Amino acid sequence: MDHVRTSVFTRFAVPIGLISVCVVVGWAATVPLAVPNLAIAAALAFLFAALVSVHLVVFSRSGDALNLLSLTGAFYLLSFCLGGIYVWLSLPGGSRSPIIVTISHGGLATAIMLAAVAWLCLAAGYLMDPLRIVRSVWRPPSHLNAVARTGPLIALLLGIGWAGRMVLLEEGNYYHIHAAAVSPSATSWFVHTVSLLPLVALALASSDAFKPSSVTRSHGARRLFAILVFTELAWAVPTGSRESIVTILLVVIVVRYYTKRRLPSLKVAVPAILLLVFVVFPVINTYRSTDFRASPYRALSSAIEGELHRTNGQAAVAGEQTLARFADVTALARIAELGRNRMSFTTTDTIRYSLEGLVPRALFPQKLDATAFDNEFGRAYGFLSPGNFSTAIAATQPGELYLGGGWLALVPGMALLGGLLRMLDEYLGARRTDTGVLALYAVTVPIVLVGLETSIAIGFVGAIKAVALLGLVVAATGWLLSQRRTNSPVVQPRLRGV
Repeated sequence: MDHVRTSVFTRFAVPIGLISVCVVVGWAATVPLAVPNLAIAAALAFLFAALVSVHLVVFSRSGDALNLLSLTGAFYLLSFCLGGIYVWLSLPGGSRSPIIVTISHGGLATAIMLAAVAWLCLAAGYLMDPLRIVRSVWRPPSHLNAVARTGPLIALLLGIGWAGRMVLLEEGNYYHIHAAAVSPSATSWFVHTVSLLPLVALALASSDAFKPSSVTRSHGARRLFAILVFTELAWAVPTGSRESIVTILLVVIVVRYYTKRRLPSLKVAVPAILLLVFVVFPVINTYRSTDFRASPYRALSSAIEGELHRTNGQAAVAGEQTLARFADVTALARIAELGRNRMSFTTTDTIRYSLEGLVPRALFPQKLDATAFDNEFGRAYGFLSPGNFSTAIAATQPGELYLGGGWLALVPGMALLGGLLRMLDEYLGARRTDTGVLALYAVTVPIVLVGLETSIAIGFVGAIKAVALLGLVVAATGWLLSQRRTNSPVVQPRLRGV
């Protein structure tokens, strides 16, 4: 009985108490400061300490460096910590040119503190695991791959996935930026999710390539892995989507980590990051600034040629534009400065969007389009012109909760999202032992991380739906292949002289 009481106390009281102390100390360290730059520095230090501390706690418990909470922390580090430093330098009086919207030092400090509180509440929800009762009713799968050989499964997933991609091309949903506004159809979500199956196939091939095996099989697996990586890049680059390129890299990194239990070394990681920031992403930006849909090959060749002739100063500016992409803290700062009343949006709307998001549009055609929220936010808070109805500006999930209900919505809302993140993490916990679950988790990671920049209905609810559908397809195809193998006639050896 005493052990049970201690476990309950550790699960609930300690995280809540730790967060309360951190919030009080962090707020006391930033608000009273009369010097704005010191307030920003204190807020950044507090956020960085909160991110590192939570990662160390979770890693010490699980030994898993790529759990969903730690990966979410990496996103917060980029978007709110490093992004906050970039915006700080971009403010009037800083060392960089002014940013696109006007933000004061006090607004930036408040936004960084808001992000820190949101992160601590998310971590508390993850550590307390309030939704663990769901796993006691519906147990997480121990395996998804029911076939001994992954080759037929990879081929079948590629066939289904590429069929979905052909539908995307037919519907005009291939490019990242559409020529005109495209309304979601009854099957658009289903087709988009099915089009991710080649990434699952890539993850399965990656697992085979990284596993120690015979020389002959190893060569074949690595050859298939290289072909699929090249194919995915050939599909992703012309879309103009930077997220698609990062997704391919994340899938490979995640599979390699759980197969070999090693993260990429700094000798590989640092040059790769610099290459992405100062070469690949600027090329994509130049490519997207042209009429690339008319002739993608010509536009891409022109963008690459322009990059080859870029001066050092131009390369630095291009890299700075890439860094500005991670400055999500500006959305929180605008909400903090302009107030929450510029949009008729409440927490009830978040709940409605999320509940409706669970139902496919094919079954509920009249449900609201959750993607309209980001565009309305951009127009209301000065990121977009009043007549721009096609561009989306991420309010971020902490921003959405704070916009809808202030602190009373932010604190419990982020804790609930932390519980959902833990549930998703635990349902894919067999990634350490099963190839199928690992492949599904490798695709889940980029879905969740990209979703952090969107609304809760699209980011969290959409991620859960996508993972459920992908898992169902993988499990069903694996089962069908195993049944076919079981039911196939057995050829008896023919004996001589009989």
